[in-house]
Amino acid sequence: MKELLLEDGQYPCSLRIGRSKAGAELTLAGSTAPGGPICKLPDTRTPADQTGTGLRVPGRIEHLAVMHGRLRTNHDVVLLDADIRPFLLGTGAVRAQTALCGLRIPVRGQPRFTTARFQVAGLTELAGTRPLKVEFPGPQARVEQYRVAFQDVDQQWHATGGDRIELSWEHPQVTVTGRPRTAQDWLEDYVRPIAQVTGFALTAQPTVAWVELSTGEPGRSCTVQVFAPDITQQPYQAAEPHPNTLPLLTLAPGGADLPGLLAYWQAARGRPDSFAGWMQAAVGETETRTRFLGLMLALQCRYQTREDKGKPPPLGVQLRTLAEVLPPGLHKVVRERFAQLPQLHKVLPPDTKPLDAWAVMGKIRNNLSHPGPPPTPAHLASLTCLAHTLAAVLTLKDLGLPSGPLEQAVQHGVWKVL
Repeated sequence: MKELLLEDGQYPCSLRIGRSKAGAELTLAGSTAPGGPICKLPDTRTPADQTGTGLRVPGRIEHLAVMHGRLRTNHDVVLLDADIRPFLLGTGAVRAQTALCGLRIPVRGQPRFTTARFQVAGLTELAGTRPLKVEFPGPQARVEQYRVAFQDVDQQWHATGGDRIELSWEHPQVTVTGRPRTAQDWLEDYVRPIAQVTGFALTAQPTVAWVELSTGEPGRSCTVQVFAPDITQQPYQAAEPHPNTLPLLTLAPGGADLPGLLAYWQAARGRPDSFAGWMQAAVGETETRTRFLGLMLALQCRYQTREDKGKPPPLGVQLRTLAEVLPPGLHKVVRERFAQLPQLHKVLPPDTKPLDAWAVMGKIRNNLSHPGPPPTPAHLASLTCLAHTLAAVLTLKDLGLPSGPLEQAVQHGVWKVL
């Protein structure tokens, strides 16, 4: 199991604010924004101006791009995008987007790193290859260990710009080596996009387990642990995936190309109003109504980029046109499932032609946006599954990947279509 530099907890520390220092207690934990109370904020008066009280105005937030400090454990800490909120009597609180903790962190400016090591949920499934499993009988119970037995289990790629990416199986992690970058650049260029890739492949919430950044520059080598609200700080070990786990894509030989996947998801993050951007945002939602509306926005964006500009047809026609990409097997499943839900037919007038799931989905979408009968939770959940299925097939097509794994997941009952 990976041993992290710091455990979750509250750490007394000293923070540099301007040219002064202030005592604070930082909470550094998984899935939590770094921050905590400041015992006493430094005096704002300068040697040249000793007028006033020197206290900051309560409620007036002060933003600092970089804050340096030191924990009582003797670890250096750097807070990025930190907000200081003054309270009465000179006290306050700090809250940051990201925290870096380690030894020998440069004390000026924002540090840069040449290597990123991190773990996101689903790496064993995404790898698509399996090493041999060796069982060692112990005194009380058998101990299962995984040992790499084939060269293609640990995989490597070269990304644009000369960066090298390596995916390890025995200790599931991604290692990327490249030009010096800030912590935020590493998170945006590699960590979060790869988490989005695994989230899409496994139809799960994108999850980052841990992140370490390091630099090997002569005389300036250091390794830091990264804390952020979307990093859980919960490492996991390699294990055989559940038999019902059928990823939509894998990185096995002959499978998807990781640099190509990264380019697609990086472009989606840069264009949140595109099909890929809305798809990425919608899949991360847990509330059904929000997820459905996000997927519908993604599909509408996809139709508008595909068809000529002009007055768009009714939403049901747009969806029916996009659904032409579905393989025959999925078309059959949609028709059969829709026929088993006669209550959905009542959403549309009896003379609607054609009366199909796409027309119902368009009508439900309009009812949610304009005054109209709201759908039942069960109907909305079913249509959300259908919208997700269509968006997933379109995404696989954009990536140049087959939809066969999705059809297999439907056949095994792992993926619900409607």
